[in-house]
Amino acid sequence: MTDLQSALLAKLGNPDAAVRQVALAQLDEVLDERALAPLIAALADPEGAVRILAIGLLEDLGDHRAIPAIIAALSDSSEAVQEAAQAALREFRGADAALPLLAAITHGDPRVRRGVIFALREFKEPSSLQPLIGALADAAPEVRREAVLTLAFLRRGESVDPLRQRLQDSDAQVRRLAVGALSFFLAPALIDDLVAATQDSDWQVRRDAVIVLGRSALSSPVPALLARLHDPFWQVQKEAATALGRLHASAATSHLIGLLAAGFPDVRRAAAAALGDIGAQEALPALRALVDDPDVEVRKAVERAVQTITTP
Repeated sequence: MTDLQSALLAKLGNPDAAVRQVALAQLDEVLDERALAPLIAALADPEGAVRILAIGLLEDLGDHRAIPAIIAALSDSSEAVQEAAQAALREFRGADAALPLLAAITHGDPRVRRGVIFALREFKEPSSLQPLIGALADAAPEVRREAVLTLAFLRRGESVDPLRQRLQDSDAQVRRLAVGALSFFLAPALIDDLVAATQDSDWQVRRDAVIVLGRSALSSPVPALLARLHDPFWQVQKEAATALGRLHASAATSHLIGLLAAGFPDVRRAAAAALGDIGAQEALPALRALVDDPDVEVRKAVERAVQTITTP
């Protein structure tokens, strides 16, 4: 241990938090494994800024022996410290580093469970798959949300059926995230589940299901998408119009013409664009009637749609 390193580590016991912070900032220049124990001890410092600096140095040190202490920091009283711990854990790699993270998936504190699940995205360890699937049934909705996001990131086929089950989750955000996760595995076998999601009680779930179905390149979702053109939320109507245009669903033409009179400009714009995508000749009179629409984006969409439809 160098004289400078010894002096800096000694300052970690100084009663002045500013001195401790400066010492940690300078320690980065002489960092080695001999600083491991003092840095772990600094995670109990009463000053949050000191704890954050210590976490950053442990991350830089890269010693896997620090992982359990950083995991413990996920339940720190300071959200900033929790975030620093979460970010640091993502930087470790290897099966031996993943082991303490996997063990913490069943930790008693949901903040810890959520944090380690987030960190496991970067590991891509095969051994993490089953524990992550198990976390989909966690009692805490924030943990289930993180598990859905991590499984979507990993994109392993074994997670499809467990993710489908989350479409029935009691938490609307979990259901919405499950819709997004399933978009990475989009196949005809999932269409019925996603069609059912277009009738979810939460409008954001319905909207996201509509968006995903619009990317399916299949005609079977068209009736469900037509129904969502009359959704009570304009955001869902807009995405349903866009999806039907993407699918070139000519059966939607009369419905979309009706939406050109919608009160929300975003809906009128989406309806005009969809009619252009479909190439609906019969929509030309209704589209031309909107050339003086008060919304400039609607006027642009109408112009493009008319041009698309009339260009051979």
